[in-house]
Amino acid sequence: MKEAIAKGIIAFAESNDIDAKLHTTYSGRGMFGRTTHGVTIDAVQDLIVCIVAYTEHITKHPGDVTPEKLAYEMRNLQYDTLGQSTIYY
Repeated sequence: MKEAIAKGIIAFAESNDIDAKLHTTYSGRGMFGRTTHGVTIDAVQDLIVCIVAYTEHITKHPGDVTPEKLAYEMRNLQYDTLGQSTIYY
């Protein structure tokens, strides 16, 4: 996941009192040592809330991340379970 998108999701998680954590050097299955940004969050429903809020924000305040770039990242979203939480990357 691109850094700006991961940080945007984390910002909306924090503002909605959702427990989430940013990972800056996550290497998931099949990445063969490459790293990426990821977001650990307990429930997929919480991730959806954050993505919807972030989409509304970037639509009203255009910047480097566009709704199209966010949609591309979400279509290619991967995840790994980490016990009680899941990392999305």
